[in-house]
Amino acid sequence: MSCAVRLLIVLIIGLGLYSKVFAGDFDTAKISQEGLTANQARQVLVVVLEKLHFKLSKKGMYIDGPLKDTDGKPFRVGYFDFGLTFDSPNAGATDVLGHYAVNAMTGDVWETEQCVRYKFSKLTLIQKRITKQTGAKFVNENQVREKVGC
Repeated sequence: MSCAVRLLIVLIIGLGLYSKVFAGDFDTAKISQEGLTANQARQVLVVVLEKLHFKLSKKGMYIDGPLKDTDGKPFRVGYFDFGLTFDSPNAGATDVLGHYAVNAMTGDVWETEQCVRYKFSKLTLIQKRITKQTGAKFVNENQVREKVGC
């Protein structure tokens, strides 16, 4: 085998491993054309929350959801809504740390109370993989703001 072929093989393997590490354990092969499942949307949210330095393994830290209205329907069509809470043992109360919406077709993530749309390289890589499976396109941010209630 020539040096050029060996180098090419090493590069391909290296890029594959880099991509897996960079995107975490998010398995995009299991995404259907209909979009993310609730569990997959939660996994996308975990990527965002870890980027924000929330200690999700901390005792009392919970991701609630997907949240639904009183009729058992999603708050927003096409989104999974979650709440991040912390049961503080010292205060004897539950602190709500944020409300989040994850788009089922794109993996777009919003903090819906402060109207913050998250964008960073690891999330963008995951979103590209999601949209490749679903065929969905990102829309104008102003249109999305309306949908998520911002």
